[in-house]
Amino acid sequence: MRREQQAREQGADPDTGTINVDSSEPRPALLGPLLLYLTLATVVMLPLCWEWKRDAVCGDWGAHTCGILEYRAAMAEGQFPARVAPTMQGGIRYALPQFYGQFPYAVAALLHATGPDVWWACRLVVLLSITLAGFFLYRSAHALTGRHYPSLIAGACFVCGPYLLVDIHTRFAYPEVVALCLLPAVFFFTLRALTSRSAGYVLGGGVAWGLLALSHNITFLYASAFFGLYFGSYLLAGRQHFWGAARVGLVYSLGLVLAAWYIVAHFYEVPFLTISSGVGTPFGSAYLTPLTILLSPTMSSPAGSSMRGLGLQVGWPVLAAFGVTACSLFGRSCVRHLNRPAMVRLLVLFSVAFLIAWAPIDFWAYLPTAFQYAQFPYRMLIYTLLWGSVLGAFALALVFDQGMMRQHAAGFLFILLLSVVTYLPVQAKIPSAALDAAQNVRRYDSDDYAPWSHPLARSTYVREDENLAGRGYWKAGWDRYWSENRGYLPPLLPGDVLSLEGRVLPVAGPGACLTLSVPSQSLQKRLPLGPFAMELPIAQSTGGKPAPIVVQVKSTAEAQPVQPPPGPLLEFTRIRLHRPVAPGSPRLLLSADEVLARTARGKKTVCRVRTAAPTLVQLPLLYYRHMLEMRDNGKAVRYGNLGRFVAVELGPGTHTIQVRFIGVRWANWVSAAGWLGVLAAGLVLAVRRLRRGRGQAAPSANPDSAENRLLCAA
Repeated sequence: MRREQQAREQGADPDTGTINVDSSEPRPALLGPLLLYLTLATVVMLPLCWEWKRDAVCGDWGAHTCGILEYRAAMAEGQFPARVAPTMQGGIRYALPQFYGQFPYAVAALLHATGPDVWWACRLVVLLSITLAGFFLYRSAHALTGRHYPSLIAGACFVCGPYLLVDIHTRFAYPEVVALCLLPAVFFFTLRALTSRSAGYVLGGGVAWGLLALSHNITFLYASAFFGLYFGSYLLAGRQHFWGAARVGLVYSLGLVLAAWYIVAHFYEVPFLTISSGVGTPFGSAYLTPLTILLSPTMSSPAGSSMRGLGLQVGWPVLAAFGVTACSLFGRSCVRHLNRPAMVRLLVLFSVAFLIAWAPIDFWAYLPTAFQYAQFPYRMLIYTLLWGSVLGAFALALVFDQGMMRQHAAGFLFILLLSVVTYLPVQAKIPSAALDAAQNVRRYDSDDYAPWSHPLARSTYVREDENLAGRGYWKAGWDRYWSENRGYLPPLLPGDVLSLEGRVLPVAGPGACLTLSVPSQSLQKRLPLGPFAMELPIAQSTGGKPAPIVVQVKSTAEAQPVQPPPGPLLEFTRIRLHRPVAPGSPRLLLSADEVLARTARGKKTVCRVRTAAPTLVQLPLLYYRHMLEMRDNGKAVRYGNLGRFVAVELGPGTHTIQVRFIGVRWANWVSAAGWLGVLAAGLVLAVRRLRRGRGQAAPSANPDSAENRLLCAA
């Protein structure tokens, strides 16, 4: 109480989530700010508003338009929400929508279904996202500062942020852009839930958190950490914030419930997917964000990047806001109605995000492994932009302590527009026929969310008829003159025989030297041009663990060129592991290629086979060990994998096999109940507000009354 009394005597508020609105300041507006941010969003997106060629920006645009097309095709099958891509990677039911970009792809697919082509649908979603991001950043800043024009400029600062523009024009990281633009809405509703008992803010915050989780996993993970630090700090300020913090926890929990069907599937399945094999510390790419790049006042690409226009700057408007607010902490003067504790929180979190983006040391070595999925330190520029934009409102409130006028705001908007000129590339005009759907589908070849080689090798059936070459647990990209390739074989037993067949290609010159290594054994052989075959008897067990296989290849030419040749030295056509069939196991194999002709795809994949004896049937479907439901003639059956595909043991007879990707069933029900609850509660609140609005008297003229504060923040 003593600290609060001292704060009031100085003209500032105590440590509250929001601030009393100055009676001389305009109330938060709706239509005007929305039109302003729509105009700014249109300006910053101008380079994408005419036709452009494929290679004008990073190739990610092809992957994301493909994801939108696949989502629409999934809806045509009857999937909603979509779980698997119907035609991607040859129609083997690749589960991209279940693990990546669910909400951004869904919105663009729904727009695409109403008439616009896929590229226009994508651009419309980005335009709307930027507009709403600016608006909710304005509302968040107004809730913290109580100043209209400074908050208006803060929203514009976010819309014109360098990292947002780089994500759009250079990387075209479509799901990340949508997630970035959701952050201000998440912050606003969570902030209002902290200080208001209104159930509407809890519902709005829960929906915002849920949509963020459904948009971009990395952004959601780091937002949970940063927002947790911001709102958790109120618990240190006194017991008076306990119930506000409890409402914040309720908001976050509601978001988790709404996205449970999506999030829980990640915990169940991601350790068994290819994306887990490439997780490493983002510190390895810290060379992209040296101080000279982060602090540059104009667009400047890092020297180590091959991507044109990768301007990884914090932005001088944000840096100026940080400087003004940081210096104000050392002064004795205090601006009336300024929420200094909130400003300190923002300064601390901005500094943390900046240090992680700069990465002078390997911060990820001290964090849980999940945070390494960030891949690049520069992704923390999302949060320097968020916190720095809100600090911009504080900085302008400090500079214009007697009140900011409309002409001042217009001048700052003009300066902000000048600051983004170097981040707007000029794209070449090319007919939109390049956006052919089939070309996009063929272009997308990522397998991040396909089964990972190491777990597949551990669980696979071992069949002598099965060709391991090209399966999910064996990848050999022979693209170097001296090449070392690693893969996995199923657990080896004494008596197994590993046989390899292939051919040495002309680029190898006179021939190739091939070294094949498995645990405790190796074989080296000089191979002439043309076909070859070799065998390696296995003498030692690997103890039930997948066996790493290492293949090294080198040309036998005496003169070794400095640069590797353009193509592979050799290729494998067949890799087999000979092993007697275990007693009781089916001796016959029906491969996925044979089953494919008798497969009907849709919401359920139906395979019809006839077997004369006990048979192991391999289905042309990717193996997701926790996500599938399989029925044989209507009866639920267990399934396994042969390579990367699903396999099931069947007895003699005619079989109709139905396979459906269901995810985690209990999480599906939790999310369904959550969404129904949110819709019902939202309808009740809307009806109550409508009735209250009809019979409510005019609000009090006292600007400091509780009623007027709620109306100003609504």
